[in-house]
Amino acid sequence: MAGLSRPIGWPTAYPLPSDLNWGWALTLILMGHEISKSEIRENFVLEHEKAGSQGLFAVADSALTRKGEEKDGRVEYRTLLTGLKKVHELTIRIARPDILRNGHFQSFQADPAYHATAFLAFAGNAYSAHHALDAIREDLGGLRLSFRYPHQPGEPKDHVVIRSRDANPMHADGVAFDQDMFFGSEIEGLFRADYFAHVVKHSIENALQSVVTHCQTTRDISLANATFAFGVWCPVERTHKLYHLEPKRITVEGRYQLVVIPTVVPEGEVLALGMESVIATLPIQDTYNDALASSTSPAKALQRLMDGMIDRDHAAFTGYPINRPISRIHLKENHLRRF
Repeated sequence: MAGLSRPIGWPTAYPLPSDLNWGWALTLILMGHEISKSEIRENFVLEHEKAGSQGLFAVADSALTRKGEEKDGRVEYRTLLTGLKKVHELTIRIARPDILRNGHFQSFQADPAYHATAFLAFAGNAYSAHHALDAIREDLGGLRLSFRYPHQPGEPKDHVVIRSRDANPMHADGVAFDQDMFFGSEIEGLFRADYFAHVVKHSIENALQSVVTHCQTTRDISLANATFAFGVWCPVERTHKLYHLEPKRITVEGRYQLVVIPTVVPEGEVLALGMESVIATLPIQDTYNDALASSTSPAKALQRLMDGMIDRDHAAFTGYPINRPISRIHLKENHLRRF
């Protein structure tokens, strides 16, 4: 199959992704918008009369699992370890240019133009997911303000945010700038959640391209793939946004590529990542809705739901593909807390 041949010099005994099914975070992660009367501050809890938006939440199990043989019509799973972190804190940092008195770009200032906190959750192959996580951390933590004049090649023009790996149009000969160009509302309007999700999208695509390069079959690609969710505060729209980023396989000129289209999860809906046979049997959305109706925390209600399902006997499998300890995080604006 085009694009899926074994690379020249690849050792025969080297395990391909299809042999790495012991590295799966089969996972159950439940995410959405937290609506609660309780607001957690630094060292105390505020109780409000009415329930309101308290940001985003994610509830996740922590098992790394090996999938075994089918027995009596059920798939057997073995938990290899617990305590694997499946929801990770991210730092977003946008550097501001440092301009010399002659108007030439020199470097970047120590104080960033924007500094924020977000989170990334993943399900699927743990190797692929952590490879993508490293790329995302590098790209989001190395963003830079720049400027592109109309006569310069490339888009967009005027003020832009670029990654550290991108060519900086401010390095071009014959261009000059004023330090005041990189302050003000026009600059702050660039710090959008949709742009940050766009950066995450490209980081995932670049990282997972090696999945395609080193796989022999479409099954190998499926086994080595992972899916992601990105939660972030948008200072421009003044709202929290949760994105689902699921890599899809497409064919370009006879070769496979993995592409990601960020999808915003609507407020009031729960995004569930992980084991479909578990997700399909749980009243996830109903539990969220019931919590809203009773003005209690949906995050706590879904954590109780997850905890209760771990010990249940399931018709689809035996063992513990999802296991304790269960973690819960809250992101409100740029403050992330773990419980």
